[in-house]
Amino acid sequence: QGFVENTVVEGPIEGKSEQILARLPTVINETVRAEDRLFLFLNFMDTHIRYNDAKYGREFGLHGQAPIRNAEQKWKVSAGKHTMTPDDIRDRGAAYDAAVRHLDDVIRDIFELLQETNILDQTLVILTSDHGDGLGSHQEMGHSISVWEEQLAVPLLVRLPDAGRGGEEVTRPVSLVGLAPFILDTIGIDRPVTLRGVASLDDPSGDPVCADYQSYFFDTRRQTNVRIAELYP
Repeated sequence: QGFVENTVVEGPIEGKSEQILARLPTVINETVRAEDRLFLFLNFMDTHIRYNDAKYGREFGLHGQAPIRNAEQKWKVSAGKHTMTPDDIRDRGAAYDAAVRHLDDVIRDIFELLQETNILDQTLVILTSDHGDGLGSHQEMGHSISVWEEQLAVPLLVRLPDAGRGGEEVTRPVSLVGLAPFILDTIGIDRPVTLRGVASLDDPSGDPVCADYQSYFFDTRRQTNVRIAELYP
């Protein structure tokens, strides 16, 4: 909703990001030629089950395939129907690290493209995620059924259009709720009514918390959810 164009890349996880990257030069060049503003939301799934570990798996110590390859296997772990061995947990972490490493390549290519088209220093770039993933440490896998730190803590990196401004690490907790008002304030667009009372990421008055963060998960499509309800009431 609100996007001029929306594209979903189908097919296996290996190669999806490359298909997105292949389209980017055309999209960016058309916008530059039209001297128009551009908002791009790129959703990469390399670090989502099943992880894209093909290129860097061996480098990070992955032996063969990662032990969890699909959603049903993931839910069986979290429901206590499949126990992760220490080797499984090690390989799961290796697969995840390999997927993150592949995403590093993708992000590098995006920055190089922005540099080549001479718009990097006019562009606000934000890297973040909607969630993290459990890797078996608490006998749970993936996300959406628990609220451990590994599911809730996500990366947030911001590169401002002014390249001359030095970088800094913000140590206080912030919420992605403050991201939308931060973007609008930074690029000089008036906020809609719904965001006028929302604290921005860089609001010195306090953390941008706008909800009580009580979450409820309910899904009857999987048999394993009966056991999950018992384990996580």
